[in-house]
Amino acid sequence: MSTWICIGTGPSAPRTLPDVLTAHLDAKTITTNAGIDIYPSPDVYVLIDMNASIIFQTHAIEAQRGGTRMVTLRRHAAALRARQVDWFDEFVSVPRHDRPKPGKYGRFIRSGTFCLEYACIHGAEKVFLVGWDGYEQGYFDGRPRHHWEKENAIVNKLIVEISDAWADVEIVHVRP
Repeated sequence: MSTWICIGTGPSAPRTLPDVLTAHLDAKTITTNAGIDIYPSPDVYVLIDMNASIIFQTHAIEAQRGGTRMVTLRRHAAALRARQVDWFDEFVSVPRHDRPKPGKYGRFIRSGTFCLEYACIHGAEKVFLVGWDGYEQGYFDGRPRHHWEKENAIVNKLIVEISDAWADVEIVHVRP
């Protein structure tokens, strides 16, 4: 069985991640943005957001040296350079308006849910969402509270869309 662990940055991640990793030693790991601070050596690291791409640049370089696959969205060369991700391993094309479908990405909306889709597209049969607590502690780049409260509603809707599209993938939301 192909198992993936999508590592979020919620307050439960440091408490729950070690147990999930221990129980699933052969699982692939994927994270994005500040998730690299919680788990510095994922199998896949996704940077899409302009601010995150700059903030976590040093972490990304270190992770790639350790064997992590670096993933971002396909963009014009100038946009990749501006985000400082033109050296990444994989550049994914996503549609502008489609919902997720088996074998195809849905429109890109959020980095975390992109990680979930990535795992599904790359053969996941089971995905653990670790540290996906919502933005209780704030957002990685200091945006105000009203911003990340809206994010929770968007992310929850996207998780449902992805779950519906990938009905054969067991998605387990790990909670403390």
